Amino acid sequence: MKDIMGQYAVGACLRFFYGCKIVAYDQQFYNAKFEEIDVVGVNPSQNTVYICEVIVQLDGLKLGPDNRTTLQNLRKRFEKMKYYGEKFFANFNKQYMFWSPYVPKGALTDGLSKLHVELSINISFKVNKFFREDIVRLMEKARSSTSDYGEPFLRALQIVYHKREK
Repeated sequence: MKDIMGQYAVGACLRFFYGCKIVAYDQQFYNAKFEEIDVVGVNPSQNTVYICEVIVQLDGLKLGPDNRTTLQNLRKRFEKMKYYGEKFFANFNKQYMFWSPYVPKGALTDGLSKLHVELSINISFKVNKFFREDIVRLMEKARSSTSDYGEPFLRALQIVYHKREK
């Protein structure tokens, strides 16, 4: 099942912290088979596109029976991101991002750091504490404002923070 709330969290971060004026979810494209990109954000003033893979598994990242399979699956997803960026955003600066709240340290984090080098793709890993840091920033924004920005994740946080008792 897709974790749309995780994607909404990333979309809100792209809009508020990375200057994206356009944020789109589940962008489908055809590349010998139908593929999709979880979240795409465009910052037109910097001519930059953010292409994001989002996996929110609260018990730890696992895309198969073992770490090797998980890394193979991530390799495919990162290759797909690179293809998408080159095909559809050739004239943009491309920022590839992988977002996940909990990636167990060790084989997976080591494997991730090697993958982007092997694939010749610069990926920002917004995992573990880096994921949490941006979510905390969203929480602070929600706490300080009641304006509806059209971002579902931020709005949910605002509802929690600004709930009033009768």
